[in-house]
Amino acid sequence: MEKQELSHIKQQCLSGKKWIRLIFMVIFATVSYFGLFLIWLIGLFQFIFHLMTGKANEPLLKFSQSMNSYLTHIISYLCFNEENKPFPFKEWPSCGKSDCHKKNKTDSTPKS
Repeated sequence: MEKQELSHIKQQCLSGKKWIRLIFMVIFATVSYFGLFLIWLIGLFQFIFHLMTGKANEPLLKFSQSMNSYLTHIISYLCFNEENKPFPFKEWPSCGKSDCHKKNKTDSTPKS
């Protein structure tokens, strides 16, 4: 390797911005781990709620939709598909009425 290339690599490795990004990546990876656990709990609760009432809990549907969107933002940041940091550095993702109130038309659950 040439001295110029080595100097460029050294300069890149010493860049503070890259190390700060690594710290944020570790933090957001940890947040996503707990977020996935929360999604699992919501799914379990929704299943129990559906068993008892025959329908899903609407407020939890809205929250889980925005949580899914948040986790997508985190994964995009972790994979360098997005440079902007997710919440709390930007607004919490909200779901529009059409996204939150979608009815699964292919639902094959028997109605009782």
